[in-house]
Amino acid sequence: MNQPAVNTQPTSNKSDAETMNAPTQPVKKDVGKPRFLQYMEVPSQYHEVDEQTLRDRIPPLRRAYLNRRERLETASRELERLRKAVSALEAQQEETNASWRRDFLNGFGKQSKAVRDQLKQKANWQIEAEQQREMIELLEPQVTWLRVHTHYARTSLGVAQYQLYDYVAHNTMLAVAKEFAESGIAEKLYETLPALFSRIERELSNRDLNDQQLKRLQYAAVGELLLSYRPEKLSTIQVEDSEKYPKLDFEADPSEFRSFLGVRKRVTEAEEKMDVIPNLEEIDKA
Repeated sequence: MNQPAVNTQPTSNKSDAETMNAPTQPVKKDVGKPRFLQYMEVPSQYHEVDEQTLRDRIPPLRRAYLNRRERLETASRELERLRKAVSALEAQQEETNASWRRDFLNGFGKQSKAVRDQLKQKANWQIEAEQQREMIELLEPQVTWLRVHTHYARTSLGVAQYQLYDYVAHNTMLAVAKEFAESGIAEKLYETLPALFSRIERELSNRDLNDQQLKRLQYAAVGELLLSYRPEKLSTIQVEDSEKYPKLDFEADPSEFRSFLGVRKRVTEAEEKMDVIPNLEEIDKA
């Protein structure tokens, strides 16, 4: 018995006319890697690292800096308090010293109770002031030591943050530039460049320029054109973990540490005066 014919053609809900009139999706043009870069090459120190490696460097450096700064703040505040206390005690001593002398002379040499009480108070303040000075003498080298090592920690953290920021900003800029270069707008712009380059070459024909110098000026003209349309106020790319910490008033100014040998000498002199030298590893990991 003959079997009914089977339609082996794929079925479709769309008519041939609909299929022919359907818009085609544009094929995205891949421009590949950038060429002729002079100022935009990836910095050499980043060739063998990636973003995550740079990010992983920051947490221990941040912890070390904040821990050292916290101890520096504690010691600095206490040193400031002690100095103010000594100044107040010295002022009280001078006032009491003048007062008992005046009372003693007004009494024609009589050692009244008021005179004896003032002498006793003067002696107590002298003892207390001497104790405070001894504390200051012990604390000053520790504060100097902490200021130096806190500065070192802040500098190390800052370098790591700058490296991360530069790396992310650089790669983001290249990605955005590539996306623009693959767009239809960029293609229209590129079509106008030969005319621009020819005009620049004609206008500079009386100057003794080699091909490389001429190309730099032509590229500079394109950069000038694009930048002339940028907003007056540029926003800054935000990179997580690259936020800077404001320098607090008790931290050292970088100008204090321009000479490495001078700083090393200050640390050595401070350590010679310190009864106890803190363990930096323990501070950093606390």
